[in-house]
Amino acid sequence: LTGDLVATASRLAERRPLLGTAPPAQDLSKRLKAAGSGLAGEVSAAEREVRAFQQMLADIKSTYTETDAEQARKAGR
Repeated sequence: LTGDLVATASRLAERRPLLGTAPPAQDLSKRLKAAGSGLAGEVSAAEREVRAFQQMLADIKSTYTETDAEQARKAGR
């Protein structure tokens, strides 16, 4: 029994730890997740701004088209 225990302990000591369980890898994983969620928030905010800008442009175009049509009607009278 003692021989088996020593052999198992020796094999475990020689094995390299899995990357996911090593403390530096866990720290890196946490930092990447935090950065990822921060970037996701930034992307969402940028997407909202782009949509608001597109809506503003659509409103301006609509107003311009209506004004242009109105001026054309007045000129045609």
